[in-house]
Amino acid sequence: MLTNDLSKMLSKEIVIMDGATGTALENMGISTKLPLWSAEALLTNPDKVLQVHKDYISAGAQIITTNTFRTNSRTFVTADIKDQSKELTTLAVKLAKQAQRETNTEGSVLIAGSIAPLEDCYSPELVPSDAELQIEHSENVKNLINEGVDILLIETMNNIKEAKCILNIAQQYDYPIFLSFVATEEGRLLSGESFEKVVQLSHEFDISSLMINCTPAPNVAKTLSYLYKNVSVPLGVYANIGYVDHEKGWESNYALSPEEYLTYAREWGKAGARIVGGCCGTNKSYIEVLAKNLQ
Repeated sequence: MLTNDLSKMLSKEIVIMDGATGTALENMGISTKLPLWSAEALLTNPDKVLQVHKDYISAGAQIITTNTFRTNSRTFVTADIKDQSKELTTLAVKLAKQAQRETNTEGSVLIAGSIAPLEDCYSPELVPSDAELQIEHSENVKNLINEGVDILLIETMNNIKEAKCILNIAQQYDYPIFLSFVATEEGRLLSGESFEKVVQLSHEFDISSLMINCTPAPNVAKTLSYLYKNVSVPLGVYANIGYVDHEKGWESNYALSPEEYLTYAREWGKAGARIVGGCCGTNKSYIEVLAKNLQ
């Protein structure tokens, strides 16, 4: 379901999303170690999370993403600390809204509520049972909607089962949904499933955008080309730069400069991407270059 603000935004040639939250926090000297990862900053440095949002808005982002990638209940169980999923999800959305107010961009910048895999995003074999998915993602979706995000961003999905569960929950609410998967260089999901099944989801559910994220920038083209030929909804890409670190969560290697990342982004635009941003390893410099050169 497209809202008026989102419909107006998507009528533009290219929409700019923000970049990585965890990377930006790490650049500020904030701990992003697992299992809380970027959510730890909500406990220790919420002012820095606010600054990340404001920096991305100043760089030209039209969609900012809530710092809720790891505010689900399971994360706190893994960390062996008190479950603060609802409280921190609430705080994360409030910080994004505060960034809108303080930059006078309410209405022109939209807030996407991040919903991530319950387990490690690069380990599809760990996907929980249907019952666990239903209970925990129902809580995640409800918390985000209660706080008034503009978009539900189901991101970094690595298998069809979990994505479909979240879609079934989300469609109970009349809300715009962005659905984003990690793609392999060969054009498959990390689970080994084909993107043909992703296309089927896009036909089965009312999705506002179908996206590829947390995939190395050079590995996007094949999957994007396939999606462009087979789906009718707007496509999006926000790729990564670096590699997985099993203690920190992510290690940025800056193998691509902002200008080099732009070269890939231009190709994505030619291949049908209407929404472009950055995932792990990118920061406000990357978004600024995208905003200045793609719009």
